[in-house]
Amino acid sequence: MSVEVRIRPIEVKDLHHYIRWYADPEVALGAQGYTEDLNMDIVLRRHECDRAAGRLPFGIETQDGRLIGSIGVSEYSGSTGEASVVIMIGEKEFWGRGLGAQAIRLFVDKLFSEDANLRTITARIYSFNHRSVRCFLKAGFKCERVERSAAVVGGNVVDVVVMAIRRPGG
Repeated sequence: MSVEVRIRPIEVKDLHHYIRWYADPEVALGAQGYTEDLNMDIVLRRHECDRAAGRLPFGIETQDGRLIGSIGVSEYSGSTGEASVVIMIGEKEFWGRGLGAQAIRLFVDKLFSEDANLRTITARIYSFNHRSVRCFLKAGFKCERVERSAAVVGGNVVDVVVMAIRRPGG
């Protein structure tokens, strides 16, 4: 299978996409568990906070340069050698095509190659988001555990599936 996506740092010029993506309840609930009204001021503030914290997300774009989503580190612990990743394909026309799994593999390879102390990468996925669970499985992650009643999404208590991939040979 040829790689159809690439990843690159998110730039300020990309931020308007988040407003449109999160305006779609299906995208927002699957990605973050709630909907919200975003404007450019909010998105810029979050971008600056992420940049200051060293966790700037990467854009997922097609080979022809169309930005279709983002991927990034949501939590990192140098002392335990663990990082947690999040992904969102905001352009729904690209759902179900394996592009999320490709982006995850690219990002995991990047993280492991840039941080010799990183041993484990995890993802926390709402149990109703079957597409995301399949995506991480396809990218090589394994189901570690299910945390029962671990989140509230749209007023409903839901389970969270914790998935992980370990450094090869580690």
